[in-house]
Amino acid sequence: MEDDVVVCGEKTSAEIVAQAVINRMQCSGSSDENNEPSKLPVQPLPTSVETMDYILELRRYFEAQQNVSDTVFKSLNILQYSVVVQRLK
Repeated sequence: MEDDVVVCGEKTSAEIVAQAVINRMQCSGSSDENNEPSKLPVQPLPTSVETMDYILELRRYFEAQQNVSDTVFKSLNILQYSVVVQRLK
């Protein structure tokens, strides 16, 4: 009986973030009369310190949740490492 149950695959953190960005872009912009998407306001890039703060905030969030996959924390570790490497260049 359990063989008939449909199971969805697990998405990676990168896939989830990418989909959230796409959804946000689709929802935030309206079209003008030429059916061209409106341009999003240009935001300054976050500094490495701000980026590290965002990553640490995500880590705190996931640490407070139950049954979080180890791949989430591995992904956060990779992100932190990447920020440190970029800062040292």
